[in-house]
Amino acid sequence: DKFFERRDTSKDPKREAGLVNPQRYKFGELLAGFPTFLGAPMAFTTEDLKAGNVDVALVGICITDQPVPGGNFGANKMRALTDWLAFPAGGTNNMLGVDYGKLTIADYGNVGWNFFAQNQRNVEEVHRVISEILDGDAIPIGVGGTHVQTYGFHTALAQKYGPGTFVTLHIDAHYDTYMYGFGRFVHNGSFLKVAIEKGLINGSDLIQVGLRGEYPDNASLQWMREH
Repeated sequence: DKFFERRDTSKDPKREAGLVNPQRYKFGELLAGFPTFLGAPMAFTTEDLKAGNVDVALVGICITDQPVPGGNFGANKMRALTDWLAFPAGGTNNMLGVDYGKLTIADYGNVGWNFFAQNQRNVEEVHRVISEILDGDAIPIGVGGTHVQTYGFHTALAQKYGPGTFVTLHIDAHYDTYMYGFGRFVHNGSFLKVAIEKGLINGSDLIQVGLRGEYPDNASLQWMREH
């Protein structure tokens, strides 16, 4: 698939693995900086993540999988925001005991997508990139895209840690365990159903918050109760 073919880097200047700061100016984020997530340095490979001792890798997701457009632009739009500069990242989270200011954060670029392809090919590429981050011993956080990408996270996590070994917290108005449909194996509204049926996650480890509206219907509710 040409959409997911990696660029030939054989002629690039040789460099040691590690994080790359793309800013020209010391205070680039304030003036004319190159936009990255939270102004973080960039990493391009698993080796970069390991060499930089990265704790968290933010990665842009560009899939759009619903009639409402825009999800594919979300990642780069978020990079362009500078509101975070007004809120210092230091301080310890009272619930987690984590001082965010001491974390090493990297921008891992975007995950490609093919708008002509079936979704399973797009989530395979999400799986591929998220697996690179997990292999670098970093925590992946996806920004942008639509919900179907979660399936690629599930398959990557299941491959790394084993099926059914992690919890999914799903905050949404919609339950996303629709019956299969739209001619696709997995889509924006079915990914949780597929993940449960394939044994990637346990139904008891799926926590859903904020569901509302006239759906799910009785058949879907019964399936959810059983699983």
